[in-house]
Amino acid sequence: MKRYFFLLTAFLFISSPMFSAQLLRHWSLDEASLNYDGGKWSGTEEDISKTAGRLFGFAEFSDIGQSGAGLIGNKGAPGSNDLAYDFQTDPSIGGVATQVYGALPETGDFTLEVWIKTSSPHTSQGHIFSNSSNQPGRASLYIQNGKASFWADGFSSALSSVSNVDDGQWHKVSAARSGENFYLKIDERLEAWSEEKGIIFDQNTFWMIGRQRSWAGNYEGMVSDVKVYDEALFGSPQQIEYSTPENGFQFADPSAAALSWEAPKGVDVMEYRVYFSEDFQAVSDLSSDEALADTIPAGQERTYSPEGLEFNTTYYWRIDAETSGGEAVQGRISSFRTEPLDIPGQVIAHSPKSSGIYIGSPAIAILPSGEYVVKFCEFGPGSTFDTSLIYISSDKGKNWKLVNRYKGMFWSNLFLHNSELYQMGASKRYGQCVIRKSSDGGRTWTTPQDENSGIILPDSQYHTAAVPMVVSNGRIWRAMEDGQNGTKWGERFRAFVMSAPLDSNLLKASSWTATNRIAYNENWLGGEFGGFLEGNAVLTPDGQVVNILRVDYRDVPEKAAIIRVSEDGETASFDPENDFITFPGGCKKFTIRRDPVTNRCWTLSNAVLPQHEGGNVERTRNAQVLMSSENLREWTEHKVVLYHEDVSNHGFQYLDWRFEGDDIVAASRTAYDDGLGGADNQHNSNFITFHRFEDFRGPHRPYIKSQPEDSLQTPAGRDISFEITVNNGADSFTWYKKNSNGSDLKISAGGRFSLESGSGSSQLTIESISNEDEGEYYCVAENSAGQVRSEPAKLTIDKQACTAASLMKLNLQRQSGFWSGVIDSAYQSFAHFSGFSENDELTHSGLIVLGRTR
Repeated sequence: MKRYFFLLTAFLFISSPMFSAQLLRHWSLDEASLNYDGGKWSGTEEDISKTAGRLFGFAEFSDIGQSGAGLIGNKGAPGSNDLAYDFQTDPSIGGVATQVYGALPETGDFTLEVWIKTSSPHTSQGHIFSNSSNQPGRASLYIQNGKASFWADGFSSALSSVSNVDDGQWHKVSAARSGENFYLKIDERLEAWSEEKGIIFDQNTFWMIGRQRSWAGNYEGMVSDVKVYDEALFGSPQQIEYSTPENGFQFADPSAAALSWEAPKGVDVMEYRVYFSEDFQAVSDLSSDEALADTIPAGQERTYSPEGLEFNTTYYWRIDAETSGGEAVQGRISSFRTEPLDIPGQVIAHSPKSSGIYIGSPAIAILPSGEYVVKFCEFGPGSTFDTSLIYISSDKGKNWKLVNRYKGMFWSNLFLHNSELYQMGASKRYGQCVIRKSSDGGRTWTTPQDENSGIILPDSQYHTAAVPMVVSNGRIWRAMEDGQNGTKWGERFRAFVMSAPLDSNLLKASSWTATNRIAYNENWLGGEFGGFLEGNAVLTPDGQVVNILRVDYRDVPEKAAIIRVSEDGETASFDPENDFITFPGGCKKFTIRRDPVTNRCWTLSNAVLPQHEGGNVERTRNAQVLMSSENLREWTEHKVVLYHEDVSNHGFQYLDWRFEGDDIVAASRTAYDDGLGGADNQHNSNFITFHRFEDFRGPHRPYIKSQPEDSLQTPAGRDISFEITVNNGADSFTWYKKNSNGSDLKISAGGRFSLESGSGSSQLTIESISNEDEGEYYCVAENSAGQVRSEPAKLTIDKQACTAASLMKLNLQRQSGFWSGVIDSAYQSFAHFSGFSENDELTHSGLIVLGRTR
């Protein structure tokens, strides 16, 4: 039977008379009453020496609970008849001055045990047992920030617990010395130990319970049974010393976390047992192997590298050693933390740019069990361009676990067919077209070896992405491309569609039929066509299969292409005059799926937002926009679901997604900050992230399709208009003029201002503008789902501008004390001239005397 040196021996020393440990000091704190002699309360007795202590800081009339209602006489730990002192009845009072000097041996071994109960985390140190008064040799057992700690003068640092003790429950806190080793235990769990040389405990200062001597340091909570033994009841010369990481260490990169330890001295170790978990209780439970992560034979390297760690998480670990005699040396519990990240969604996986391995092409599937499965690939200079990984979540995307990493699959999708999971793609970058099947939810997969086991197209140069499958006419359909039309990216791709009967064996090449392949044409789109790729098999409203492809056209509005497919799956056709469509985000990969509830098609795309127009369209991937269409040709932008203002090193791209009730769940190839230098660029992503977009069908608040435009250096007297257009419809539009005092002016129709609005647009017109109209104008569009505010549009007045031809034809009249007349015949604008008397000469040789001609 195993013996845990650190735990069970402690119990046996205490409970069995066969051990020689002697109880040196004992404050039972069981007093039901104390005495007041006119100057102090006394009666707290140390049971061995019968030394009477006194209360420190209690006035004559303090309620010390003679009947158990205050400081004394409170019920102690459960399962005992002990009483306890409650030091939080009045935080202004002090503790117990024991009058006992040298409570801990000067240099010898000891064990200090105290029962405590507190609900206060003690942001400042709360001293439970201390002789500290800033003197040499001082020591203290205290609680701070929810952790129990033991410190002595000369320590390199305090021994602090991993677990919290501020949960309002009773805890046994123990500190011990064995030679030059010091230990800290909580509820019989060894939580910290260190080697500290030359430690000498002061023998000339009395100890206190509930505070320290040098300053308040009050402990708030209950204390019962303070005991000191003359031996280290749970020390052991057989220590497992942890090398890395230090307790409490924080990893910026979770994948860099690795545990290492030293062999215990003087022990013949057979194997090490690694306990690892997010659950502290699982790691600390010596009666369970729930947290057992690995067993490592003694002859192997003493290291363990956990996989699939998440950001912003605390992990606990313990190493035990089993000896040749069947004994077990228990290691202490240690912990480390991974750095929190301010990143949208939930991190599935991360790969720092320093590795040279980028991660992308994610695919997602929802199993009948409700589990989510995500697959993605490795690319970049540190990769082999043929490796995929499978992660599974059993809690709706909150946590993810790596279950498989394998070669021979690239750029594949995921789909369910007859309740089994498949993936179809290339065997490597520009490899064969292959398919695999999993019967256990993605944990293991078949291996393509020939035309009967998954090699569908045996030649090479195939290209694709995580694109959808669609079922129609008793067949299952998928879009694909080859790269056999040269070597230049984009131009090399030829698009085609594959299909197979629903009742066929999808692993057999003979089951699949392919259309003809449509190649690049340099004359399309006015010579600006760069190729098409990553097509989506989609059903039109009348049930025809089409292939909607990403188009390499690097301007806005972006384009997509629609290739029509014959009913038998053998012929594909494309009309370049009619089958290029306007598609925001069409220059980047997108996934289209038809909603079974509304029959609309939906997509998430990298649409270029107005503020980012003018850059590299193909590399503008910093926004994901939810869009839908009834007819696949006209697409409505509904809302921005993901966004970062930086284009160069941030991207949410290649989203694959699924409907789940009223939500969309998605996996994203994400480039984002990681505390390690961020992504290499927006394309070379360092994360795979999970996202849930709730209530995707809406209603959605208005989505601004076009912003009002500036009107700069506009001549006075002209009419100008600002206009906003929105998707999703608006019940109201309200226009404002910005005011420097922060109280913006709401504009109402009337006078020179007119408003014309419908459900999708609003126009503000200002007639005969003047200097007072100069400023910034914006619009707020609102519907039942919310409101959106436009960007401000500027209006500036060119105060000197007028038209030379008009000025030569001035015909001014004196009316009501002002000279007035037409100054711009093109706009029929009028001006009134002030400051001129009736007899002033206003013109000279046809030129206006104020201002200048242009």
